[in-house]
Amino acid sequence: LKPFWVEPVSLCCELAHISSPLFAMGGCTSSSQAAGGAPKGGKGKVFGLNMSMNAAGPFLLASSTGRLDVETVPMEKWKGAEFLAVNPFGQIPALQDGDVRMAESNAILRYIALKYAPEMYPKAPKVRGLIDWAMERFSSSVYKDVVACVYPAMGFAAPPSDVEAVGKKCTESLESYCKVFLKSKYVTGDSLSIADFKLAPFFVACAHPGLQQVAKFTCPERIMQFNKDFAAACKSAGMMEVAGGFALKEMLDAKL
Repeated sequence: LKPFWVEPVSLCCELAHISSPLFAMGGCTSSSQAAGGAPKGGKGKVFGLNMSMNAAGPFLLASSTGRLDVETVPMEKWKGAEFLAVNPFGQIPALQDGDVRMAESNAILRYIALKYAPEMYPKAPKVRGLIDWAMERFSSSVYKDVVACVYPAMGFAAPPSDVEAVGKKCTESLESYCKVFLKSKYVTGDSLSIADFKLAPFFVACAHPGLQQVAKFTCPERIMQFNKDFAAACKSAGMMEVAGGFALKEMLDAKL
């Protein structure tokens, strides 16, 4: 294995020059696609980077609808006037769809589903409530434990003072989350929802064997199975593994 901790500035310099293309790899099975839907190449776009766990979920869902394009935005352009017109906070992911401009992963996932893939965010209060709970619980609690392990390895953060303690907390957090929200194949049962799109990029990172070894945490078997199921249902999931050297898995491979 290569040294675990990466100098944050060095990776930022790499990101500043990223302009790798995204690719149409086929979407996830959805009723809107089966019914025909609109042709690809619509006016809407989701902006982000391939290796970003926060941007990958919206990228995948946008690809699955066939109604939105996805576009990489190099870090050097995040504070430029053109991108700030989409997201005044200068962060990814962001979305522009007609006169709608917005940001934040969860908000974008909900917007895309409500407009283009309602089957991914059912109206039934019980189902939608579970989806929202799963997404918000991950964002408010599990997220910080996962990124505490992943971000230092990718160069986004300084290393923790106690690697083993951080790894142990991440393992426990993932296990407790799975016990509540992954009792079935996916969060809501046998069909994908936006909650699964939220989780998938983070779970792909957690499954990386090199990351587990150096960050001293264990990815639950339940997550390993989820990753297999998600990849089978969402053909564009491959963009998390292969993107000309800039996919999430490729970046981890290069750093670990």
